[in-house]
Amino acid sequence: FSTAGFTNLEAEVIGSGQYKGAIKITHKLGGEFRMFDTLGTPLADAGFSASTAHSYGTYTANSSTLIDNLYDAPTGESLDSTANTGLVASNFKRLSYTASSSAPTNEPADGTLWYNTTLDADIMAHNGSTFVGYLTAYSSTDPEGPQFSATAPTTQSDGTPLVTNDLWIDTSDLENYPKLYKYNTAATLSSTNTANQVAVTTTGAAWELVDKTDQTTEDGIVFADARWQTTTEKNANDSTAAGTASSIKDLLSDGFLDPDAPDPANYPQGILLWNTRRSGYNVKEYKNSYITTTKYPGSGSTGLGNIRASNESVAGYYPDRWVTKSINNADGSGSFGRKAQRKVVVEQLKSEIDTNQAIREDQRNYNVIAVPGYPELIQNMINLNTDRNNTAF
Repeated sequence: FSTAGFTNLEAEVIGSGQYKGAIKITHKLGGEFRMFDTLGTPLADAGFSASTAHSYGTYTANSSTLIDNLYDAPTGESLDSTANTGLVASNFKRLSYTASSSAPTNEPADGTLWYNTTLDADIMAHNGSTFVGYLTAYSSTDPEGPQFSATAPTTQSDGTPLVTNDLWIDTSDLENYPKLYKYNTAATLSSTNTANQVAVTTTGAAWELVDKTDQTTEDGIVFADARWQTTTEKNANDSTAAGTASSIKDLLSDGFLDPDAPDPANYPQGILLWNTRRSGYNVKEYKNSYITTTKYPGSGSTGLGNIRASNESVAGYYPDRWVTKSINNADGSGSFGRKAQRKVVVEQLKSEIDTNQAIREDQRNYNVIAVPGYPELIQNMINLNTDRNNTAF
C-alpha cells in the first residue's frame, strides 16, 4: 500500500485485540473501494468472494454467511464481478424505493416506507364518549369534509352557507402544514376604531385557527393513528394485507377505530383527532400482522378484542397496517411534508449512533464525530464520545 500510490487508502496490520494479525484497510474519507485479484487468489484466501459478498443492490441483515459492507462490483463496471473477482467495500447500501402519487397496490414488504404526498385528512371529533366521524358529530358541516384551499372558503364545497364547526386547511403555507381553521358564526372579533384608536369588540362569523399544540382542551387536536377503513370495509375476507383505504367522505359518517387508536377516555368532548394513518403528507411504514388475535385476543369482555370498538374480535380484520413513521413534534403537533421526511431520517440516525456497538469498539480509531447538517444529533454524538472515554471532538 505504501508504494502503490493510493491517495486515500491506507493499510496496517492490527497488533492487538480480537483482530490481532488481521489486515485493516481504511479509506481516509469514508468512501468505498474496489478489490480484485491480479495474481493468485488472495481475496478468496481472506474469505472475500462472490459467495460471501452481498449482491450489489441488496443487503441481508445479520447474515451468518455474508460479510457486512462487502458487495459484488456492479455489473458493467470495469471491475465487473461477472468478468472477474471484483468486490466493493462500502459503508453504504443501495436504497430501494418506488415513486408514486398513490398508495402501493401490491402488498409491500414489511418495513416498507411510503411518503404520501396527498393533501387529505380524516379528522374525527370527540362526542363525549368516543371519537366519531366528523359528520356524525356535526351533521350540518361540509359533506365532503375539510376544505383545502390557499384562501379562506366563503361557502361549503357544494355552495351552501358555511356553518359553525366547518373545517378549512390553509394550503398557502405548506412549510407549517397543517394550519387548520374551524368556522365560528359567533366568534369574538377585535378591531380598533381608526377615529379615536379605541379597541372595539364585537361578535360575528370568522375562521378561528386551531392550536396544534393543544392536546388537552375541547378546542385542541390530537395527532395519532386511528383507522384505515370504515366499519364495513375493515373486513378482510381472508386477505392477509392492509386492504384499500376507505374514502375520506365515507369515513366522515363512520365511527370505527382501530384498537391502537388513542383512548377516548383521556380526552374531553369536542377535541379533534387528526387520523395520521389515513391522512396524507406524512411518512408511513408498512407493518405485517399488526392487528391480529395474537396481539388482541378474545372478544366481548373488558380488555379483549378491539378495545376501541365494543371489544369485538379482530379475527376478521385486515391484519396489516400503515403505521405513521414520522413521529410528532415535541409540542404534540404532527410532522408533515419535508419535516416528516427529516423526522424519519433524524430518528434513524439517532438509532444508529445510540445502538451501534461497532463504533464503540477500541480498535475503531477516529477522533472526529460529525453529522453535517443534522444539529438534532449533537447530544447523541456527545453520548457516543462519552462512551469512548472522550477520545473525539
